Amino acid sequence: MKKISNIVSIVSITIFMILFILKFFDVLKDINTIDFRNMFVLIYLVSRLKYLELEIKDKNKKIKRLKSKLKR
Repeated sequence: MKKISNIVSIVSITIFMILFILKFFDVLKDINTIDFRNMFVLIYLVSRLKYLELEIKDKNKKIKRLKSKLKR
């Protein structure tokens, strides 16, 4: 799940960048609207948030495991 969230965030921000650059060349004018680009930013934010949440959970588990080893 963590890997999927990371991939989704990278793909969505890449699509946003491509659409943003294409805006200057008047390519895909019909679908390249600000709402469409903002949708990819929101997808990026949500997926990145999920990725970071999972990353923190993993690190907390590792810290607990290392603390328990330290107590022994």
